[in-house]
Amino acid sequence: MRPEDLLSLAFQIVAAEEGARQSSESLAEALAGKLSVQVQVAPSATRTRRLFLRDVELPRVIADVRGGGRVKELILKSKTKAFGLYVEVDGEALYNDDFSWFSSVSQEMEGVDAFEEDGAYVLRLSDISFTESFKATAWPAPFALLAGRRVRLDEILCVIDVSVKTIS
Repeated sequence: MRPEDLLSLAFQIVAAEEGARQSSESLAEALAGKLSVQVQVAPSATRTRRLFLRDVELPRVIADVRGGGRVKELILKSKTKAFGLYVEVDGEALYNDDFSWFSSVSQEMEGVDAFEEDGAYVLRLSDISFTESFKATAWPAPFALLAGRRVRLDEILCVIDVSVKTIS
């Protein structure tokens, strides 16, 4: 092949590559306005855990959950108001109070109900979200312990939705 032919062939290759580059840029620009990317995020899966206990002596750990989730409701019933509740959310104390305190704030605080019904004292907490951990412990009031009384809860109901890791 002659040197002139090689030079001509080289120019043709460069021209073809440049034309292809310009065509791909034009095509990309034309499609840019017409293409949209949609990302679908799977909803987090949850598992509902339910605990129901009767005649429980205090102190008692009611729930100790690792991971994220939401307490739908936590209900404590007793014939005495000589009990309290410690609630820890993501490693920080949310509540550490006795029934009387919960009763005094239940009208103003959303998610807290404390009342007497048919001779039973009822404490109900609801809608507590957590991302790392949740722990609830019921404890006897100090005045009951000082009097040498054992404190029991007649019923405990705890319903928690716990986030479940999924692989997609």
